[in-house]
Amino acid sequence: MEIVTLNGQLELEDRPVVTVGMFDGVHIGHRKLLSELVRRAKENACKSVVMTFDRHPQHVLANGKTDLKILQNNAERFDKIASTGVDYLCVLHFTDGFANLLPSEFLDRMKKSLDPQLVLLGYDNRFGRKDSLEFDEILAAGHYGDILVQRTDTCVFCNSIEVSSTQIRKALERGDVNLANRMLGSNYVFSGRVVEGNRIGRQLDFPTANLKVEELKLIPAKGVYAVMASVDGRTMKGMLSIGTRPTLGLEDLSIEVNIFDFSQWIYDKTVSVEFVEYIRSEKKFGSLEELRQQLCRDRDEAKRILACV
Repeated sequence: MEIVTLNGQLELEDRPVVTVGMFDGVHIGHRKLLSELVRRAKENACKSVVMTFDRHPQHVLANGKTDLKILQNNAERFDKIASTGVDYLCVLHFTDGFANLLPSEFLDRMKKSLDPQLVLLGYDNRFGRKDSLEFDEILAAGHYGDILVQRTDTCVFCNSIEVSSTQIRKALERGDVNLANRMLGSNYVFSGRVVEGNRIGRQLDFPTANLKVEELKLIPAKGVYAVMASVDGRTMKGMLSIGTRPTLGLEDLSIEVNIFDFSQWIYDKTVSVEFVEYIRSEKKFGSLEELRQQLCRDRDEAKRILACV
C-alpha cells in the first residue's frame, strides 16, 4: 500500500474505486467494507483507494471540547488498513472548512484529484455537511455525474451488538476486552514510554514498567489484565494494572506492566501492550503483604489465561 497526500491529482492508469472514512480501530465491520472495495477494484481491473483523515473529525469540530479517545494512532491505523490489501491510502488534513463542504463540493474535489469510477461507502457512512439533504439525493440517484455512489448493505454484529468504533470504546471503558477484541478482529493495543515510578513493585517482588501513554489514546477500565508485552522486538507474557493504587494512598492514574521472567533495564524505551483478558477490578488492600499475595494470584491467573497464546 502506498500512502499519499493529495496536493494535486493522483495519476492512475484507470479510474479507481474509492471509499472514505476515519476507520478508527479498523474493526471487523471496516475490514468487510475494505475487502469489498479491494474485490470491486479487482473486478474492474483498477486500483483501490481509501481516503481518510489525519485527525479525528470530532477533535476538530469540538475545538478540543470532547472527551473522545482514539482506538489507534495514525501509524497503527494505517498499518491495519494496509493489511487489507488496499492499493492507496490518501490522507486528508481535516479542517472546519472541509467539514462544511456540501456533498457535491466534496465529490467535485474527489473528481479533480482521483477521478473515481465508484465511491463505495459503509452502510451508515456519509460525507459532506450533516445538515445537507444533497447526500441523500445523490445516494438515491446512485451517481454524481459519471461517479457511481453506493453504500454496502453490510452490517456486522458481535454478541447481537452492531460493531462500531463507539461500541468498542464502550466495551474497553468497562473492561470488556474480550468483546472489544472480537469486534476489532485482533487484540486491543497501546504503546507507552517507560518512565520512572516509585519502585514499590520491586519491594513486592513484582517489578513493573510504568508506562506513559499518548494523551488521546483510549485507556481501558481500571483493573488488572493479562497482556502480551513487546519491547525491543521481543514479545513476552505479563500482567498490567491500570489504576490509582489505592493501597498506597495515591490518586494519579498509573499504568504498570509486570513482564514475566524479565529483568532488563528498559527505562525510556517503548513497550507495546496487547490486552488479552480482564482479570479483576482495582482493589484497596489492608497492607502491602495482602497486595503482594493478591499479585501472586493475579500472576497465576494471567499465566493460565496466556498459556494458549
